[in-house]
Amino acid sequence: MAHRLVAVLLSLSLFALALVLAACSSDSNSSGDNSPSPSPATSSVSSAVCDSLSSLRDDVKAMASASSVQQFQSAYTAAQNDFADLKPAASEAYGPDVDALQQALDDFGTALQNAGQGSAGSGLQQVGTAAVQVGAAVNRLATDLPCPSKSG
Repeated sequence: MAHRLVAVLLSLSLFALALVLAACSSDSNSSGDNSPSPSPATSSVSSAVCDSLSSLRDDVKAMASASSVQQFQSAYTAAQNDFADLKPAASEAYGPDVDALQQALDDFGTALQNAGQGSAGSGLQQVGTAAVQVGAAVNRLATDLPCPSKSG
């Protein structure tokens, strides 16, 4: 019975993450959106920043397909590394988005550490919820960063 509850909770969390990722994959940076306009100094984002953002989005997708704490840990470590590459260049112009993503990653790390404590269902639900928050934060940053859309 407990395993079924864990599976249902994890499925619901991953479904919510999939919804966030669906919005994330649309990558609309059109001038008609309501996101803040970048300052002239940041209107051209380096390809390294955009590559790091793309890798970070892939890490969040890996979180969506994770089925074990070890897989979540691997995706989390990769996300931290890619965020470390992205953060210095994006912080000045997109500070609130970067701060929100840092908080979401911190919360995910805490949920991951706590996953083995207490009830399994509650721990996995917290990991799933935190993963959704990471996806939402990445989506906000991706929407605001003026990176060219990659097809494929």
